[in-house]
Amino acid sequence: NPLSNRPMLFLAILMILVGIQFITMGLLGEMMARIYHDEQKKPIYVIKEILE
Repeated sequence: NPLSNRPMLFLAILMILVGIQFITMGLLGEMMARIYHDEQKKPIYVIKEILE
């Protein structure tokens, strides 16, 4: 069977590559957010009021 007669194989390969790309972009975004917060020299969260 030639590969041109198997569109589902190409679709599966495409979906795997797209998934890898999404995971990579998510990891890069997470790294950039962490670097941004580290460089700000202030806490990410600020406690406005303590309730007792």
